Amino acid sequence: MPLDNPSNSDEPVEMKLGERAALVAERIELQEVSLLQASARQVAPIAPEGARAKLQVVEVRVQLSPSGGVLEVVPFLRMEGLPPEGSDVSPFLVIEAAFRLRYRVSDRAGLDDSHFDAFGHLNGVFNAWPYWREYVQSMTVRMGYPALTVPVFRFRDTAVRTPPGAPLAPRKS
Repeated sequence: MPLDNPSNSDEPVEMKLGERAALVAERIELQEVSLLQASARQVAPIAPEGARAKLQVVEVRVQLSPSGGVLEVVPFLRMEGLPPEGSDVSPFLVIEAAFRLRYRVSDRAGLDDSHFDAFGHLNGVFNAWPYWREYVQSMTVRMGYPALTVPVFRFRDTAVRTPPGAPLAPRKS
């Protein structure tokens, strides 16, 4: 959605992702969060010394109901336990999950698909992140690794990006 250009040129300024998401956030309420799919694979039973975790937002699906009253956001998230930098790049641990978030939309006047996509990629992932954090921490412990605390989700105004990697401590015997 173009904005007025403060530089007084005739060209419109493109609205930033965060600005589009904010317009939706004012008119929406989270109704439900559910786990759609999940998997955890252990390739090696012990995390190597100096192991690290790579966290990714793999994909985010955003769909507005035909009536426009319900927004569904499905972020697909992935964590790989990797050996130290410079080692074999094959993960020794992979945890994946997809969460479905359903929101009630009170008013969509003046909003288009780009607004809802922006909201899904920012707020939708942000709202799913605590559930993701709990799932990763629970699964790492259940699989015999030390509890891994996923770092906070960091907003980026241009796109959803991989948060900084968290160290995955070696398993204590």
